[in-house]
Amino acid sequence: MNTAQLSRETDVRPPLWPPNPMGHPLPTASAMRRQTRDCPYCSGLLAHRKSDSRPVWDTVLLSSDRFVVTPTLGSLVQGWLLVVTTQHVPCMAALDDEALSELDAVLAQLSLRATSAYGVAPTLFEHGPSGPGHPLGCTVDHAHLHMVPLPFSLSRAAERYPALRFRGEPAHGLAALQALHRRGQGYLYVREPAAPGLVMSPVPGPRQYFRRVIAAELGVSGEYDWRCHPHIANAAATVAWWSNTDGDPSGGGSG
Repeated sequence: MNTAQLSRETDVRPPLWPPNPMGHPLPTASAMRRQTRDCPYCSGLLAHRKSDSRPVWDTVLLSSDRFVVTPTLGSLVQGWLLVVTTQHVPCMAALDDEALSELDAVLAQLSLRATSAYGVAPTLFEHGPSGPGHPLGCTVDHAHLHMVPLPFSLSRAAERYPALRFRGEPAHGLAALQALHRRGQGYLYVREPAAPGLVMSPVPGPRQYFRRVIAAELGVSGEYDWRCHPHIANAAATVAWWSNTDGDPSGGGSG
């Protein structure tokens, strides 16, 4: 099987702590069990991905060996996707080179389909915690990358956002983030269409930073928090258009 090739919902490997390429101390067996038990992705999305009763935002749209793709709770716009690791790691920078190569292939396929559906290439961003309990994780200590069709530049909007004026340094590829993780640093990462990625570390600013910026640009500043404003209708609309063979959000299809 080509591990980079996405397929309709298929079996994916259970969440495991991956090999230790970064030299970090491996957690004990009891710590691993506790972390996965308390993780909303390990105990929810990944554990019950074939259940008929799962919520719409946990719908697995596509999957590969190491990743699953879902809509998200708190979708401020339609077409907002999450790429979630099947392994329990804190951020994408904690993955090894083989996994990051697969992630790049997954993102390329998703971007083509999302661009066809919405007429705009999606923006990627990640709040990358250095480990469990880091404020950037906002209590979700499991790697997930956001892919969002935005009608504006997120990095430029973030530079103007008063709570923390984003000052990104070029990061050519996700592998560039690995060095930060090795040093135990959290980060904010954003990659926009036809532009290199940008990373800011360390990050002293507020939680859900990019979500705050997006909400402000959309004129709904008070609705950034997914806990209080789930925007379930947008997640449902994402599932509906993604189920079409060509991803047409209007509901049409070419067969």
